[in-house]
Amino acid sequence: MEDDKLILLARLGKLRDAGLLSEEDFANEKERVLSRQPPAEKPTNNSQLVKQLWKEAPDWVPDPLIKIWPWPLITAVLLLVIALILWGSLTGSDGNSYERPSTMPNYVCWNLEEAKEDIAKIDSWVTNIDAVKNRGQTWDRNWTVVRQSPVPRAFINIDSDVTFWVARHDEVGVKWPNLC
Repeated sequence: MEDDKLILLARLGKLRDAGLLSEEDFANEKERVLSRQPPAEKPTNNSQLVKQLWKEAPDWVPDPLIKIWPWPLITAVLLLVIALILWGSLTGSDGNSYERPSTMPNYVCWNLEEAKEDIAKIDSWVTNIDAVKNRGQTWDRNWTVVRQSPVPRAFINIDSDVTFWVARHDEVGVKWPNLC
């Protein structure tokens, strides 16, 4: 039991040294610990709590409501900061706002190079596949888009994966005569 008293007195001393406990409160708590009395009763009435908080609040705070509960002010400031960050992300690097398309454009019959340049505006990842044989496309300007995924007018998000099936310009009229 004596060890518990020593531990409590050491904690009270630390609180006093940290400035969280006044000398008067320290003396009262020390006397209570040494005499084995239960802790002092905390205020249960709201008016007592307001009076206690009003005493402890800094002098520069004018409103008693802010002294009791500062969270509305903090919340308003945080919401303002978040709104400014979101507004900045919705504007381009030149400061002008721009809209990103929400539907997939139709790139069938487009030159592959032009289609890739256009789809880059909506920050999508493009994969192109040879629709005739398994060949690599060395020059994008020699190829035509014959099929695409997602389909035209489908809803797309930023960073969507887009796949173009392509054929050489001279093969499009032979394999797909009515396409373009």
